[in-house]
Amino acid sequence: MDRPAVALVGSEHEENLSLRDLAAAAEQAGFRAEIVAYDGGPARAAAVRLALAAEPLAIGISVPFQHRAQEMLSLAQELRDAGYTGHITTGGHFATFEHAAILRAHPAIDSVVRHEGEETLVELCAALRDGEPLRPLPGLVLRASGQKRLPVAGRPAEVAIDVGPERPLPKLDRLPFPDRRGEAMEILGVRSAPVIGSRGCYADCSFCCIHAYAEAAKGPRYRMRSVAGIVAEMHAEYTRRGVRLFVFHDDN
Repeated sequence: MDRPAVALVGSEHEENLSLRDLAAAAEQAGFRAEIVAYDGGPARAAAVRLALAAEPLAIGISVPFQHRAQEMLSLAQELRDAGYTGHITTGGHFATFEHAAILRAHPAIDSVVRHEGEETLVELCAALRDGEPLRPLPGLVLRASGQKRLPVAGRPAEVAIDVGPERPLPKLDRLPFPDRRGEAMEILGVRSAPVIGSRGCYADCSFCCIHAYAEAAKGPRYRMRSVAGIVAEMHAEYTRRGVRLFVFHDDN
């Protein structure tokens, strides 16, 4: 029997560890994760086509930053116009902060995953797979019962939402390594890969979204992976894909 699929749509100018962490968590839980790269411009139609081709029970749209938020969020309506009737969710830094506005202004979107989404996405997909009534799971925001996909004319409607409780942040060493499908990118002819050794930041910069994002989550603002875990991931990449240059993408 084919595994139920989830399509994850987002930027991939290089390996997007946010998408690939989510894909790895979904695959580990028994789902088939399809990573759909969308870097803007003419690739938009292809992204919609590839997401639909996966026949997913859910589509996740990554919205980490404000400057591409409208571009990414409007994909949901294009997916609906193309015939998709399944669940559309979104997540990322911007989506976490603006979850209420997103659900009010974008009726094609069903839910928002707040903060780190590996466990929330898996639980959401499991509920959809099993036909369970959706409820505001920890880390998940939904429209209130009976207010799904309300039309929006002119201004965003005042749609009631159900905000799930904060989900405790996961222990980083318990998460699977990112999904590293495909060939490694090259920098000056050297096979390379991004890697992270921590999440969050220990600083208190008032202007920074990383500080605000971590401050609002349920758990330590700064978490480090073990040295052994980082080395194991790097060794796996060196052995499997010949990666010799690792670029650390830590928030700090």
